[in-house]
Amino acid sequence: RKPFELAEHAHPAEVWFELNISNSRFKDGLEEMNKLAHMGFSNFKILLSGLKDPSDIYRVRLIAAEQGFSFGMEIPFGILVEYPAMALSYEAISKAGASFALMDIDTLSKRILFSEKTPDGLPDPVAKVMEDSITHFKGMRMHVSARGNMLENAAVIKELTNLGIDSVVSHPDKKERLKLKLLHAEKSHEIDFLKAKMRMHLKSRA
Repeated sequence: RKPFELAEHAHPAEVWFELNISNSRFKDGLEEMNKLAHMGFSNFKILLSGLKDPSDIYRVRLIAAEQGFSFGMEIPFGILVEYPAMALSYEAISKAGASFALMDIDTLSKRILFSEKTPDGLPDPVAKVMEDSITHFKGMRMHVSARGNMLENAAVIKELTNLGIDSVVSHPDKKERLKLKLLHAEKSHEIDFLKAKMRMHLKSRA
């Protein structure tokens, strides 16, 4: 498996990388970025995953700088929220230079509930953490997205919308099914998607 994942985005000139800092091949991802940079690509956007503590961000930025990449200055980056501690470290994450947060709601929910099973909806403990996280991230002008199988539940989409989520992320093979869920949620719960600023980003397989 590659140490990064490319993602499709609304702007074709943007090159998205998901870099997992817990992967031993993390630096390989930076080398791939270097190759693309030498080919003339420059409009990179980075998603950092595998983060357990905000201090990890500074370590990653230092490693990237050694490879000639200035994360947070020249290259926008965001973080994948997989741990409760990271979900509640919004101030430290913002100060570390992140401009967006992508919440892995499946993984995050299981860790909040100390369960190996993904819940069908958003239990109160999960909803409270997400509400706090989304509210504060947005208060720091960070874009907040969500991804996960739980998005196939229209009630989950409605609740995330009410909590202020900006967008959702899906693999292409789930795109059409998720669109139907979004339409169902809109019809059943009368969600105003324009007001909620829901947008669909598509992330391809690595």
